[in-house]
Amino acid sequence: MLRISLDDLAKQHGFVLNVGMEADSLPIQKNLVSDGFGYAVLGAQAIIRERDAHQLRAARIVEPSIVRTAVLAASAQRPYTAGMRVVAKALEPLIIEVLDPRR
Repeated sequence: MLRISLDDLAKQHGFVLNVGMEADSLPIQKNLVSDGFGYAVLGAQAIIRERDAHQLRAARIVEPSIVRTAVLAASAQRPYTAGMRVVAKALEPLIIEVLDPRR
């Protein structure tokens, strides 16, 4: 999904991404970058330990911005319970805070 979004964004701005390697595994992506094999587009939370240990650096992508969608997944086999609705409502401000693009 992210790769498709990046390809679309590049096309909108008149260029094509030169993708030499693609990996779905987060640990593999981080290892490749750490070993000097290019870059990875990841959420900031994905590299907190590596950043704090000075193994990886992070730079915010600001122009053009990348919009990220988050969902709260629940079973399609069971109806929402009152407790699930309370949890979902409590998570809303926390998710907005974590995903705030100004952070």
